[in-house]
This record gives sequence, C-alpha cells and structure tokens, in this order.
Amino acid sequence: MEIKSAYIYGFGKWQDYKITFNNSPLLIISGNNESGKTTIRQFFLFMLYGFPPKKRVIYLPKTGGRMGGRLTVSLPGIGDCTIERIHDRNNGEATCVVPSGEILPESWLKDQLNGINQKTFESIFSFDSNDLNEIQNIKMEDLGDVLLGIGMTGTDKIYTTEKWLDNELNQLFKPQGKKPKINQLLLDIDHMYKQLMDLEKRENTFNSKKFEKEKLSLEIEELQDQIETLIKELSKCEKQLNSYTLIQAYYHSKQQLNQFSNHVDYPENGLDRYQQLKEQVMPLKSELTVLEGSLTKTKQEMESVQSNLIPEKLSNTIELLVNQLPNYHRLLNEQQFKNNERHQVNIELSNDLTKLQLGLTIEDMDTLTIPFHIEDAWNHLKQEAEHLKLEKERIDSEFHSLGKQRTYVENELHSFQEKMLETSEFNDMQDKLKKKKEMDRLRESDEIQLKQKESWKIAQQKKTKLANTIFGIGILVTISLMLLGWLLQMDVLYIGSGLVGVSVVLQKILLLFSARSMEKVLFENTTLKHRNVIGDRESREIEQLLHEQESLKQRCENLEIKLNQIKVDQLKSSERNSFLEQKQNRLDQLTRDHKEIYPFLRPIAVEYWPNLLHNLRFCIEKFDKIKTYNQELDRLNDEIKKFEDEVCLLFEQYKWLELNNPIKVKVDYLTSLLNEQSNLHSKVDQYKQWIDQTNAEMQSLVNQLKPYQTEINRLWSIANVADEESFLRKGTQKKEKEELQRKISEYYNQLQLFLYDYELKQIDEGNLIDRWELEDKFKTQETEKKQLENQLKDKQQQLADIKSVISHLERTEDYSMMKHFYSVKIGELNKIAKQWAVLQVAKEKLVNTKKMYQQHYLPKVIERTTIYFEKLTNGSYKRILPLEEGKVLYVECGNGIRYQVTELSQGTRDQLFVSLRIALSEVTSEISKMPFFIDDAFVHFDGVRRASMMQILEKIAEKQQVLLFTCQESIIEYSNNQVMDIQQI
Repeated sequence: MEIKSAYIYGFGKWQDYKITFNNSPLLIISGNNESGKTTIRQFFLFMLYGFPPKKRVIYLPKTGGRMGGRLTVSLPGIGDCTIERIHDRNNGEATCVVPSGEILPESWLKDQLNGINQKTFESIFSFDSNDLNEIQNIKMEDLGDVLLGIGMTGTDKIYTTEKWLDNELNQLFKPQGKKPKINQLLLDIDHMYKQLMDLEKRENTFNSKKFEKEKLSLEIEELQDQIETLIKELSKCEKQLNSYTLIQAYYHSKQQLNQFSNHVDYPENGLDRYQQLKEQVMPLKSELTVLEGSLTKTKQEMESVQSNLIPEKLSNTIELLVNQLPNYHRLLNEQQFKNNERHQVNIELSNDLTKLQLGLTIEDMDTLTIPFHIEDAWNHLKQEAEHLKLEKERIDSEFHSLGKQRTYVENELHSFQEKMLETSEFNDMQDKLKKKKEMDRLRESDEIQLKQKESWKIAQQKKTKLANTIFGIGILVTISLMLLGWLLQMDVLYIGSGLVGVSVVLQKILLLFSARSMEKVLFENTTLKHRNVIGDRESREIEQLLHEQESLKQRCENLEIKLNQIKVDQLKSSERNSFLEQKQNRLDQLTRDHKEIYPFLRPIAVEYWPNLLHNLRFCIEKFDKIKTYNQELDRLNDEIKKFEDEVCLLFEQYKWLELNNPIKVKVDYLTSLLNEQSNLHSKVDQYKQWIDQTNAEMQSLVNQLKPYQTEINRLWSIANVADEESFLRKGTQKKEKEELQRKISEYYNQLQLFLYDYELKQIDEGNLIDRWELEDKFKTQETEKKQLENQLKDKQQQLADIKSVISHLERTEDYSMMKHFYSVKIGELNKIAKQWAVLQVAKEKLVNTKKMYQQHYLPKVIERTTIYFEKLTNGSYKRILPLEEGKVLYVECGNGIRYQVTELSQGTRDQLFVSLRIALSEVTSEISKMPFFIDDAFVHFDGVRRASMMQILEKIAEKQQVLLFTCQESIIEYSNNQVMDIQQI
C-alpha cells in the first residue's frame, strides 16, 4: 500500500488542507514545532483505522466545520482507491471508492489491510520519540506475539482466538474458582452425596424423632412464658433508667422551689417591659449627652474664629483687587507674549534683510514704499526678458541647424549628381531593355503555341480513332441492314441502311475538314526567328542600373526641393532676429528706468525682480507687525501699572509688608488673606448652623424621653422599690421561680407515663431512687432473658429439624429422586469435562504455534536489527544477543563486552529501538507492505548517525513507502533529493 494524496476537511488545526505526494518512495513532511505534523500522522491513522468517539472529539476542528477527509492510496492488484471517513457520518465508518467507481464499506478496507489493526500498525510501522524508551522493557514474549500475527492472516484473529480459548476454559474450570461450570458441578455433586447419605440415616430414625418432637414442644411453651414475664420487668426498668436524668431534674427542681417565698410583688413581665424601656431610653440619653458636649465645643471654636476676622470694608477692597488678578495675569502673559513675538519678528526681519544682501536696514523699511502695480510691471519685464532670451536661443539654434542642413544637402546633391549617367547613355539602356522584354514576350508566345499544337495532336488522334471506330460500326450497320432488307425484302431497311451510310460518310468528311482547317491555323508559319539582343545577365545589370539611376534622380529632386526650403527658412530666421534685437533694446530702456527709481535693483538681474518683490513685501509686513506690537505693549504697560499702584497703596496704608517687596509677593499675600477670611466666615456660618441644629435635636430628645421615664417610675412603684438595681434583683428572683415551676410541671407530666403515683410521691418527699441499683437490676434481667431466648431458639431449631426429618421420611420418594439426580449430575460432569479437554488441547496447540513462529521469525528480526544497529553506530556494536524468555535485550560491542539496554546512552538506545522497528517492518513487509511512519525519532542522533539513518531509510524506501515527520531542517541536508519528496508545512 502507498499513500498518494490526502485532503483534510477538518482535523485538529487543519481545515481544507490538501497534501499530494509524487512517486518518490521517501516522503519528508517538515515543519516547526506545533505546525501540525503529528496531527497529520494521526489523520492518516484515523483514515485507515478510525478512532473511538471519545478520541475523535479531541480532533474536532476548533473553528467549526465537519471532521474527516479523504485519503487516496494505491493497493496492489487494484489501483488507486479513495477512502473517505467523516466523524458524524455512518458512526465514523469509512467508505471506499475503487477505480471502477464502486463504493465499498469499511469491512472491505479491513480485508485489504490483511487484518492488521491499529495497535499492530503502531507497534511495527509507526513510532515517535516517546516510543523510543520502550526498548529497555521489550521482552521475547512481546516480539513473539507480534511475529505470530505476521505469519498468520491477521493479528486480530490470533489474539481473538487465544482470548476466546482462555475465556472458555476459565468459564468451564478454575482450580480455585467457584463460578465455572465444572467447579459448580463438583460442588453440587458433593452436596448431593452428603444429602443422599443423610437420607439413608433418616429413614431408620422416624419413631425416635416423633417422641423428641412432643418433648421439645412442651419445653418451648415453658420458655416462652418465662421470657414474657422478664420482658415486662425489663421494660419497666428500662423506662426508669432512660428517664433517670428526668427524675433527677424533677427532684432538684422541687428542692430549689421550696427555697423561694410563696408570694412576690412584681409587675407582669416586669423585666421584659423594663428592658424594652431601657433599650429605648439608653440611645436617647447617650445621644443627648453627645449633643451637649458637641454644643459647648462648637461655641468655643466659633468665638476663636470670630476673633481673627478683619473689617468688612477692608475685606471688600481686597476682594475687588483679587478679582482683578486674572485680568492682571492675563495682561502680564500678553505683555510677555507680545515682547517675545516682537523680538522674534525683529530677528526674522534682520535675517531676511541680511539674506537679500541689498544694503537695506530696518530703519530703511519705514521709508520704503512699493506701489501695487509694480508687481505686474516687474513680472512683465521678467517674462519679456525670459521670452527674448528663449527666442534668441531658439533663433540661433535654428539658424545654426539650417546652416548644417544646407551644407549636408548640398554635399549630398553633389554626390548624387556625380553618380548619375548622361541622358543619351540612359536612353540607350532603356531601349535595349525594352527590346529584350519584347523578344522574351514573343518567345513565351511561341512556347505556348507549341504546347497547344502538342495538345491538339493528341486530342486529334483520339478523335480520329473514335471517328474511325464509329465509321467502321456505321459501315457494318449499313451492310447488315442491306442484307436484312435483301433477305426480308423490306424497302424500309434499304432506306435505313442508306441513311446510316450517308450519316457515317458525312461525319467522316466533317471530321477531316475540321482537322485540316485547324491544322492550317496552328501550323501556319507566323513565328519569326527571334534573336537575342542582350543576354539575361546583362539585362539584369541594366535593370539594376536603371533602377539605381531612377532612385538617384528622385533623391536629387527631393534634395533640390529641400535645399530651396532651407534657403527660405534662413531668410525668415534673419528677419526674426532683427525684430528680436529691437524688442531687446526696448526692454533694456525700461529696466534702466526702474533701477533709477529703486537703486537696490542695479546688481540684480531682471529675472529675479518678482522674487525680490515677494521677499520685500514679507519684510514690509514684518515691519508693520513690529509697529503693531509696540502699540499693543504701550497699552498693556499702562493697565499693568495702574493695578500695581493700587496694590502698593493698600500695603503702604496698612503696613502689612515692606514696600520694596515684589508685586507678586504682595498679590499672593492678598490672595491668601482673602481666602483665609473667606474660610473663617464660612466656618462662623457653619458653627451657627450647627448650634441651631444641635439645640433643636436636644429639645427633640428631651421630649422623647418623658413618656419612657414615666413608665419606668410606674414599674418601680408596683414592685415597691426605689432604684433600678432593686427592681432588677426582684425581677430575677420572680423569673427564676416561674421557670422552676414550669420545668417541674413538664417533668411531672413526662414521669406520669412510666412511674406510679406512689413513686412520684416518694420523690416529692425527697426519697430519690439509686441509679446503680436500677442498672444492676436491668443487666441481671437482660442476661437472664438472653439465656432464655437462646434456649428457646435452640429448641425451636431442633423442633424444626425434627419436623423436617419427619416430613422427609414420610415422603419415601426423596431418596430415589436424589439418587437419580446424583447420576444425572455425574453424566453432565463427564460431558463438560470432555469439552474442557478439547479446548485445553487447542490452547496447547496455539502456544506451540506461537513458539514455532517465534523460532522462525525472531532470528531474522535479530539479524536485521544487528545489521542496522552496527551501521548506525559505525561498527561500535557488533552483535545483539538473542532474546531469552522473560529477559531484556543485550548488545555486544567490538571488544566483546555486553551491555543491557538500560546501560546504553539515550542516543544509542534510540538507535537500537529504530533498528528493531526497521527490522520488524522488513519482516512484516514480506507479507503485508504498509507505509512506514516516523515522527521526529532522531532527536538524540548526532550528524554522522543521522546521515547513516537517512541512507538506511532511502534503501528501505526502495521496497516500501516511508513518511518521515520532522522539525529538523538538517535531516534534509543528509538526504538524496533525487529519491525523496519534501513537503513543507
């Protein structure tokens, strides 16, 4: 089997992805980590074998869509087949399309896989880096099971058969089991044998059993009476024990109640009512106390704040000045901004004038005036100068070009005129050529006539032959008619013969006349003897020479026309040049006039005047900006000085700070002073508000307390007390007494259920029953009861056994039926034992078969493994020792030392495992050729061993398809690109 291509509908991270392999036997699928290589390998396994539903869920596409795909494989003897498997279709089963177009089920695919299931495929044809560690645990039995599956039709059948045999044997018999059929039969037979022996004994003891039955019945009745009496006593004693705690509580409660007086003056539910009043009063009193303290503190703080306030008139003056501060700061910022802008513009203007290099200064800008129309005038002068310059250059270039053209044309014309022939000589050549053409035409006419004569002769010969044939036939017909007429004596036949004869003669005569007239026309000697004037070669030379002369003549005519046109163009160019000089003189005069008005234009060319005008206007605009800034700054300075004078006057009047302090310090002082006074006024207002609010709250609390205090005084009066502590103490006593009375009532009602009145009366009088006496009495009665019950149970069992024996003995058929059942069981045991023996023999045969295949194939596997392992390790290890039952692999190095697999390095262990897998694959390929999957199994290989590994894989790929999944680009460097197909993902 070979994989040709795959299309993934959706599988893990892959969706709508196609892979196509060429015919190369070694296929390398390369990609980085997490690029999806292992997922593609799992996709191939899913398409070939399918996955259970739980495992399919793992590979459902994360972005939605159906899970599954198509796999195109080439099967020996069948061709290319397409396998399609979709997760939610046909319960994940595959459908196969063969080359004929027929759709086949998954059972057909399993037949084509030769019974190799997924587990066997992964054990032989597929492995990755995680599987390499299994080499240290592999044993002979593991390889033997795999090799046995190789030799048979399919691994599943071998394992299934062996499992079925073990299951059937275990269901029939287990040495230590009870559920198998033979074990159950043995137990049943043993039990039946014992029953059979008992039945034999019981047949001899029927009368004695009847006497024992009557005796046991009397003894059972006596025991039942005794037990009933004890049960009543135990019930009473148990109730007393279970309620002993209740009895004690009742006794102690009665004792405590006797300590209280008979009558207590106290209001109904006095404590609860008093507590409810206290709960209502306490928060109100606490809140009233807090409010009184807060009121005193608030008044003191308000008086302290009022002492720091300044007069209201002064405060209004300060507030007016502070309100002007934003405008003052705005003026300062604007003043600074205007100064900076003026300075910047001044610097820019100075730099611009310096760059112009006209000798102008900032002071000159005040007197410089430029009219609005000067720009049009200077632009016109510039355009005119540029136009005249371009026109002058164009005319000069044109005049120079015309001169060159005239010289070239005159030279060409002179050269062509020298090459031309004289007129007479040219005419003679034309005459010769005409005569030559006329002679050639006549010759061609003669040749055509000769061909016509030959054609006519051939046609005439055919016509003559045909006419002669017709003439002969006509003569024969005429003679025949004459003879018939003579024989029949019929005139009509004579006439007919005469007409035929005349017709034939006339046809002959007409043919001869036509031939002679045509011959005169064709053979009349009209041709002249043609004499060639000149030869063909000379004729061609003359034709070529005449053609050249015609061409030269035409060129000369064209050159003469062109020369005349050039002369005309030169005259026109001279006239334009004169007109241009006049315009240049006028332009120079206008330029001089402008330079007289603006002397700074003298060193500057006219072409640059408009640009200069643009720069000068920018300079004038900047100078105007400077004058505007000066005016604005004068206005700002006046307003700032006015505000500062008012602030200084206020500080001088009240002597707050030294007069030489900066204005900023004074302004900050006024601002902080105003803020402070504002805060103080706010605090005073807030304190007044708090005082009014506190007084109102205090009055409200006093009004709320009055009804509560009245109720409290009334409760004290009923209880005959004068303070709270006495009231609470008296209330506690009454509550305790009422609680005791309630408990005693409850205890009494409960004890009435299991105590007599005299017993309750004894308790009231102070006589309490001892608990230990009750417990000893209860234990003694309970022990006696158990003994009697055990005796009763034994007697009842004995009575039941005797009744059963008597009943069995009365039915005389039991013994004979038991003997019959016993013999049937023995026969059934013999039959199942034979079946077990057959299965046991089959299992032994299967075990022997497994050993045979191990002995047949295992040496081959070990031999091939040794070859590959020696090549991979560059000869370091010479031999792999054959596996012994229950032991692991050993290898032998070149010096004869043997090592267990666990003693080898990780890389060498990996190479041993790879060698073993390749050997197993080779042995298996002799029967079933399947693709070989390797997933990044060479991570511990060095460069040399990787190269050797790729050589081995290339050799294996000659026999079976190999798919190598790797993230190591160096693997490709060790491979032969001619025998492999690299798929980059």
